[in-house]
Amino acid sequence: MGAILYYITQTLWFVLPFAAVRYGVRDRFVQLTFAVAVGTTVAFFFIPFASLLCIAVIVALAAAAIASAAWRKPLAVLFCTVATAFLAIPAVSAIDARILNYHFGGSAGRFFVHYGLMVAFRSSLLAVAIVCSILHARLVRPRLAGVANA
Repeated sequence: MGAILYYITQTLWFVLPFAAVRYGVRDRFVQLTFAVAVGTTVAFFFIPFASLLCIAVIVALAAAAIASAAWRKPLAVLFCTVATAFLAIPAVSAIDARILNYHFGGSAGRFFVHYGLMVAFRSSLLAVAIVCSILHARLVRPRLAGVANA
């Protein structure tokens, strides 16, 4: 459970400042991301009672967001954004292992073997930012009245 929580927490702490700068702190998606990021961070530090309380609050928050029409779409964007990180990390790691280990020899190969996971995670954040931007634009942003769709 620790590795999963680690990737969720690390992804959310990338998405939070990205979304706050891009959409503003008053955006529902940013507010939901902040709440989940703080909760998963406290749960990740494994403070015994606080971790259980934070996980319970996050589950209750998710249930309330599913029940509320106003928060359902921001929750969908948040879920898909985190799922993108889980899909992109293994994909980029596999590409990283094939390309970098094949072409580099000597000490450079050992360097990339040790830092390959870090490079893979950082590269997967690009996919996270793209998915977050596209889904936020399609689901969360209000449509302008009277504007023809192209």
